[in-house]
Amino acid sequence: MMDLVKAVRSDFKEDYYMIVKASDHYLDAVDLICENNGEAVFKLADPTTKKCFEQLWDDVMEHMEMFADEVKHWDISQLTHTQCETLSGLRQYVEGKLNVCQAADLMTVYDLFYNTLFSHTTCGNYVLTVTDF
Repeated sequence: MMDLVKAVRSDFKEDYYMIVKASDHYLDAVDLICENNGEAVFKLADPTTKKCFEQLWDDVMEHMEMFADEVKHWDISQLTHTQCETLSGLRQYVEGKLNVCQAADLMTVYDLFYNTLFSHTTCGNYVLTVTDF
């Protein structure tokens, strides 16, 4: 797979390359989700957790819509310090919502993609990845 990515990389804009790099972690994400016999998936099906997410849904969707409006014109290959802080803030927001619903362990899946993005963009110069804390 990586040979194919390297062969066609020159045809990709840098931001599309970042998406491909992040996709390298899909199998890692599946492994994390399946850890402990899929406990994370079952947690999402738990009535208490499900109710918690339902109560937060409107707030999360409003936040994500504002985020999507802000980032749609960004050049992911040349992110500024402020843009990197916005991405870091999104991570903190997601983590906070998962903590409210007692599902913080799901952040490990989010962090696979977050850390890849930060280590392959200018954000690595501005913001620490999760493993740096």
